[in-house]
Amino acid sequence: MFASVKILIVDDDADLREVVGLIFKGAGDKVAYATGVQEALEQLEEDAFDAVLCDVQMADGSGLEILSYIKKMKKDVRPLAFLMT
Repeated sequence: MFASVKILIVDDDADLREVVGLIFKGAGDKVAYATGVQEALEQLEEDAFDAVLCDVQMADGSGLEILSYIKKMKKDVRPLAFLMT
């Protein structure tokens, strides 16, 4: 059996967040949600994630900002990051 992973899903579209989350929850993974860039950055600061799936363009900024933040993280292990559009 595979170990579950902790995933952060970032999208300002509530329906899309929910659908993507259901896919990973169904596989037994732990899922957290952020509605935009600022909320995602706060969660990345507070918690460790194995992967981040984020929309490219959101109301409060770009998923590229999140990728840039992850690249600069000083944690031992950075999460994998995927852009969705």
